[in-house]
Amino acid sequence: MAVKPDNIDAYFARVSADRRAALEKLRKTILSILPDAEECISYYPSRSCASY
Repeated sequence: MAVKPDNIDAYFARVSADRRAALEKLRKTILSILPDAEECISYYPSRSCASY
């Protein structure tokens, strides 16, 4: 089983350049609107990151 990235930057490093550019743009937009937002990765769609 492949090791899952444990942070956003590690995840971005694994995706193709075009997807990475789109994700980075989305990340920048979200953080400009919600500068205090906490970033996380959740591999469980039914759970929010705050529930861990």
